[in-house]
Amino acid sequence: MTATEDQTAVSADLTDLDRKIIRQVEYYFGDMNLGRDKFLREEISKDDGWVSLETMLNFNRLKLLTGDAQVIAAALKKSALMEVSDDAKKIRRSPAKPLCEVSRDDLKSRCIYAKGFPLDITLDQAMEFFEKFGRTDSIHMRKDAKKQFKGSCFVTYSNDSSAKNFVETEDVKYNDVPLIRHSRDNYFKMKIAQKKQKSEEKSKKTEEQQQAKEKDEIEKVKARMTTGAILSIEGIPARTRREDIKGYFSKYGLVEWVDFESGNNTSRVRFGAKADAAKEALEKAKEENEGKIVINDIELQCRVLEGDEEVEHWDGIFKSKRERQMSNKDKFKKKRRGGDRRGGPQRKRGRKPSEKDGSVDKKAKTADGEDDDDDDGDDNDDDE
Repeated sequence: MTATEDQTAVSADLTDLDRKIIRQVEYYFGDMNLGRDKFLREEISKDDGWVSLETMLNFNRLKLLTGDAQVIAAALKKSALMEVSDDAKKIRRSPAKPLCEVSRDDLKSRCIYAKGFPLDITLDQAMEFFEKFGRTDSIHMRKDAKKQFKGSCFVTYSNDSSAKNFVETEDVKYNDVPLIRHSRDNYFKMKIAQKKQKSEEKSKKTEEQQQAKEKDEIEKVKARMTTGAILSIEGIPARTRREDIKGYFSKYGLVEWVDFESGNNTSRVRFGAKADAAKEALEKAKEENEGKIVINDIELQCRVLEGDEEVEHWDGIFKSKRERQMSNKDKFKKKRRGGDRRGGPQRKRGRKPSEKDGSVDKKAKTADGEDDDDDDGDDNDDDE
């Protein structure tokens, strides 16, 4: 049995104030709080466990009950956990009831979660309610980021049987409102499962949106592309040039582009004018060359792109075109910001050059005082 399980008053002759004082002070010196209350542990270490009532009255909840040290001392003489000094000025936890180390497993079985309380409930009201099911060691009223009570509590009972009683009792209500109840351990497991499910649903939604976007992009590509216009070539000999490929196939159709780099053994040729242009060109080439495509004495493997492979190729064409357009647009903007055609700073529109600021050569002025652009002595007027 832990010390917290034996913290009962030694006398039944207790007033309501006595019970509240004993309850609050036993919480301060109980196993749950004392193990983590650095200030109180420091005070205890100074005088063989004794703490002055003057110091205890700095604890807000105790001070709210009463500011009279003698009333506190009189109440604590009836406590089974606390001792009062002979002069009634100091208190301590009874040496016969040493602090018990609280294990994680022990806490796990004694902690519960409850939700459904009104937002204006007080700690005293919550304590009165929870202690109908057994003695509590601590009650944590959960708050949001604005420090407002959010309607739920974590409660640690003095023993696991009281915690089990609270969780398993049927139809527990507060002010006729049914409460959501779990052991604290099960509550966290439930929250982890909910977060995992939410994350999976979010990932699934993102994936579906991405798939829908890709499908939409594919449909746009299909609407723009010319089907049957791309010829794929493999087995190209090393000495082959781009002009060799273009020259060969230009005899059988309109070649708009040859995608090839010297040294590669593959190429793709884009035919223009109409759909299936690559197919027709390939058939004509084979008809005239005994069913073979030969460049530089090497027979090549040729086929017309279809399906996803064709769409992917056209998508690359359109993306490359957009990138070039954006690049040219940026270059144009930079050129406009860079100055006039000779690289000098641009003059502000509407401003006439003057002799005072030295921007005009007197010899290059006409009778009306404006620049004579035809006689500025600079023949290098062309764009780079």
